[in-house]
Amino acid sequence: IGSSDYSTAIYNYNETPGDVDMKHFDMSRDDNWLFPMVKEAIGVNPDIFLFAAPWSAPGWMKTTGSFVDGNFKDGMEQALANYLTAYVQGCKDRGLDIRSITINNESNLSTHGTYPSCVFSAEQEMKTVKLLHRNFAKKKLTTSIWLYDNNYNRALDRVAGELADPQVRKAVEGVAWHSYSGGEEQLTELHRMYPEMRFFHTEQGPAWHDPRRTERWWGNKLRDAFENGCEMFSGWNLCLDKYGEPLVGPHLCMGLVTVDMETGDFTPSSQYNLFRHIGPFVKPGAEVLRAEGDMDDMAVMLFRNPGDEYVLVAVSTGKGAEGRKWNEPRPRLYIDYAGECKELAMPHGIWSITTMVFKKK
Repeated sequence: IGSSDYSTAIYNYNETPGDVDMKHFDMSRDDNWLFPMVKEAIGVNPDIFLFAAPWSAPGWMKTTGSFVDGNFKDGMEQALANYLTAYVQGCKDRGLDIRSITINNESNLSTHGTYPSCVFSAEQEMKTVKLLHRNFAKKKLTTSIWLYDNNYNRALDRVAGELADPQVRKAVEGVAWHSYSGGEEQLTELHRMYPEMRFFHTEQGPAWHDPRRTERWWGNKLRDAFENGCEMFSGWNLCLDKYGEPLVGPHLCMGLVTVDMETGDFTPSSQYNLFRHIGPFVKPGAEVLRAEGDMDDMAVMLFRNPGDEYVLVAVSTGKGAEGRKWNEPRPRLYIDYAGECKELAMPHGIWSITTMVFKKK
């Protein structure tokens, strides 16, 4: 909603101070590139789930008066709720159904003047959530609201405190998470406290500076998110060039795919490789299960689709292949299910992803 740190410029949709009623709200800038791209993607896959998040409220709603950095100003909750409502309505008018929305991306982050961000207190977020929920009801907008949209680490106290308010629980569908800092187990504790709350992972992707993010690394990351309650895992970003651009901030992210700006060709990332082995096979409404047994240096995820179809995804590093003689047996994956055993030979000395779909006869 407006620009992030991965945009061609820094902008939002209303920089008219005091315009609480959004008379000067204007999102036409994104009619040039962003919205046509989203519509083209929907043309390829009509089932795409659209959710939206602002990196900051407009500058006049903040203590600094700037869209870049600063804290949200007390008393501006209705203005922000109206701003977000205008965005959802504007998308609807363009034929785009925003299914879910968050109040602010990483609301405890100060970017020190480098790119859009906004520090939000829990109390400010709670007030805005309630007002936005009321706005949506008045305009008959069906977009759901996700709380928090920030890292797992040290989140339990804040999110649990917000959900302790019955009006907040009524207003939100669930909680959005990032996984840059650990603490997935906090999700399990929070889910125990509020079992009706749904969890959605909304941001983390490939990075220039982190060669650890291999297919196996992502396998562990997704498994931990799913097994601790998340029902969705989103990458960040969708596509960038080989320099990690467009970019207005300091970070070194890469795209789910890297686009060659001269040829138009794309190179898939390790995250893409794993997503490609999950997305086409795990269906909406699937149940996350835990595979038990000797994983032999593999990350293993297990899902049960509606209709009792099972999907097992195994990610291997190929570790231990060095020094193995050519005639030694390949590593094998043995799966016991319903009294039957399936044996799969894994590739020699290289990372691999294996997806297996099965059901009872």
